[in-house]
Amino acid sequence: MALLCHGHAARTADGSHPEAGHLAVNGPSAPCYCGLPTCWEQLASRTALDRLTDNRSTELAIKARTGDPDAAAVFDVYGRRVGTGLGTLLTLVKPDRVVIGGGAARYLDLAETGIRRSLRRAPGFTAVLELRAAELGDLAGAIGAAILARRTA
Repeated sequence: MALLCHGHAARTADGSHPEAGHLAVNGPSAPCYCGLPTCWEQLASRTALDRLTDNRSTELAIKARTGDPDAAAVFDVYGRRVGTGLGTLLTLVKPDRVVIGGGAARYLDLAETGIRRSLRRAPGFTAVLELRAAELGDLAGAIGAAILARRTA
């Protein structure tokens, strides 16, 4: 996860980048190396999607996009899990845009309804934002990290 403010990566007080993936979230037990019994990364990463789909993400995506309700339901669950942690971040930083990157970005069209459903709150607290997939797909994080490293070198 990267948080950009006026085009620059946000840093914590010790100079590291925020570890939003390790927010505690509600959901099924998914122990993490960070020590939490369930953290956002363990429920909403590409690895989590692969676990949820028994490593059949591509196959189920094709089925979901052609109208299979059972396949679509899997991506809805995944979207709600993505939205669970995202809701916490949106409460804190209120960005105007959220870009979903990494390997799961290719499934945003299938997960978006679940994401937005999990973000619904009381009037005045529901985030209204642009939600889009990273244009650089799977490589977005790596390219962003390389650019950041070059800027700070």
